[in-house]
Amino acid sequence: MSWAFQDGQHLAVSIETRKEVGESYDALAGFFRQYELYYVVADERDLIRLLTNYRCEHVYLYPLRTPRDRVRRMLLDYVKSMNELAKEPQFYNAGTDNCTTNIRMHAQQIGATAPWDYRILLNGWRAVRIAEPVVGGVRGTSGASADVRTPVGREPPCSSAALRLPEAAAALGRAADLMPARARVRYNEALALQRLGRRADAEAAFVKAQNTDPEDPDVAYALAVLYAQQSDWSRARDAAARLAALSPGNPQVQELIDRIRRRSP
Repeated sequence: MSWAFQDGQHLAVSIETRKEVGESYDALAGFFRQYELYYVVADERDLIRLLTNYRCEHVYLYPLRTPRDRVRRMLLDYVKSMNELAKEPQFYNAGTDNCTTNIRMHAQQIGATAPWDYRILLNGWRAVRIAEPVVGGVRGTSGASADVRTPVGREPPCSSAALRLPEAAAALGRAADLMPARARVRYNEALALQRLGRRADAEAAFVKAQNTDPEDPDVAYALAVLYAQQSDWSRARDAAARLAALSPGNPQVQELIDRIRRRSP
């Protein structure tokens, strides 16, 4: 969902799974409380270009016509859910608590009618469901209708996202050099380097981030995972021990520690 403001800016919110460092999405695991639910809030251009220019996906925009008060209440209901998640996290469920069912839930929360349709459970079919009122010339029962879909172009070459990832890693490296006190910038550089397979450079960047902010558990987690992937079990155990001290009682941390112990000689 994206909201347009009078100054011409657009705020987009994407409901997604919160994956850990080194974790990828698995469609089957998505049904079994493996991923936390979270809301990505960003400039519309950032979210869309991530999909079109880096993930090489086809994206269409469906403008909706609905009363301004309802638009405002919808955004506030999204914000309410974000604050609730900050207080009490919840799991994503690919069937009942996914990106599409949550949009329907928000619509119902503001009093909009959102008729049940089996395609709500099939995320890949939601675009067809949205476009149907246009194709049939019938206004949706919620009082909102979709305009003709607008395709969002992809900047070439989109066939290889890796062509842009080195640019991102280099830019993050320059930003980290300019802001040496910002450990998270260096951390993000390390993640990009790791995606590129430059593990030695990624490790060096992670270490710099940790030296800048020794209390950041994400950096400790990333280092533990990186060392485990390299079968460097001694340093993996050391990084995991540091992580445990930073996040005592965290079940995910304990799971990582147990995994390292099982695999290490």
